[in-house]
Amino acid sequence: MAKPAAAYKVLDSHAPRRATDADIANAAMDLWTDIGNRTPVDTGTLLRGWQVVKVKDSLYHVVNEVYYARFVEFGTSDSRAVPAVGQALASARRRYGRGRRR
Repeated sequence: MAKPAAAYKVLDSHAPRRATDADIANAAMDLWTDIGNRTPVDTGTLLRGWQVVKVKDSLYHVVNEVYYARFVEFGTSDSRAVPAVGQALASARRRYGRGRRR
């Protein structure tokens, strides 16, 4: 068996996440902006509910705790869906790629 040309030891396993954190944060803010632009406005409550939450380095969630956000996104038997998140995610996938492969 051939000997490796070089060996290395990882000293800081979190360094890659920290190094990419600003870029991931910018992508999350772009997604947040796109969702906001696509969100229908009646009273403005749904639009104001969108937030970007940092979970840890390079992991962000775009959330909305307004209880009826899911009904607007997916529709009901009485109202059509307005998929702001779905459309914004599709746009982000085209812009940034699909992300991790499993």
